Amino acid sequence: MHAAILAGVAVAALLLLGVFLPAAVILFTGEWLFGSIGWGLLLGTELLLAVAATAVVLALRLRGPGPAAGIGALAGAIAFVVFGASWFNRLFAWIGDSAGIGLDAAYRPLVVAIVVVGALGALAGLIAGARALGAGGAVVGLAGGLVGGGLLGAFLADDFGWRVGAALGLAVAIAVYAGVLGGRVAAGGIDAEAIKLRFWPQQTIDTTRETIEWAKARNPLGPRS
Repeated sequence: MHAAILAGVAVAALLLLGVFLPAAVILFTGEWLFGSIGWGLLLGTELLLAVAATAVVLALRLRGPGPAAGIGALAGAIAFVVFGASWFNRLFAWIGDSAGIGLDAAYRPLVVAIVVVGALGALAGLIAGARALGAGGAVVGLAGGLVGGGLLGAFLADDFGWRVGAALGLAVAIAVYAGVLGGRVAAGGIDAEAIKLRFWPQQTIDTTRETIEWAKARNPLGPRS
C-alpha cells in the first residue's frame, strides 16, 4: 500500500511536469523573442487553438488548411511591416503636424489617433446601431463606437518597433489562419451523413451479418437426436 501511494505521487508529479514544462517553454520563448511573457501567453494560446482546429479539420477530412495558411501568412507579413515600421504612428504624427496642433511631439500622434479613430468609430457605431435598433441603438452604438475607436486609436498610435511588430504579425497570422479555416468549413458545410459513413463501418457490419446468416443456413442449430 505504501509503495502504491508513492508510485501514484511519482506519476502525478510527472504528469504535472508534462503540463508545466511546455507552458514554461511557451512563456520563456515569448520573453526571449518578443520581450514579454504576455506575448508567449497570447501566441501560445492562439497556436494551440489553431493546432486543435487543424487536427479536427484533418481528422474529419474537411476542406484543407492549405489556403487558410497562405492567407494567414500574407496577413501576418503585412501586419509585421505595418506595425514594425509604425506606419500608423507616422500617419497620425503627419496629421498632427499638418493641422498645426500645438502639443508635444511625443504625445501628438496619440491625441490625434484617439480623436480621429474615435470619431470614425462613433460614426460607424451610430450607423450600425440605428440600423439595428433605431434611435436607442444609435445612442448606444455612438457611445460604444467612440470608446472602442478611442482605444483602438491609442493602440495604433504606439511606436511598436520591429520586435513587437514581429509578435503582432505572428498573432495576426495565426488569428487570420484560424478565422479563414473556420470560414471555409462553414461555407463548405459539414456533411454529417458522409462523416458517419466514413467512420461507421456499415459495410463491414452488413457483411458480418450476411456471413452469420449464411453460416446459420449451412449449419442450422436444432435438437440433436
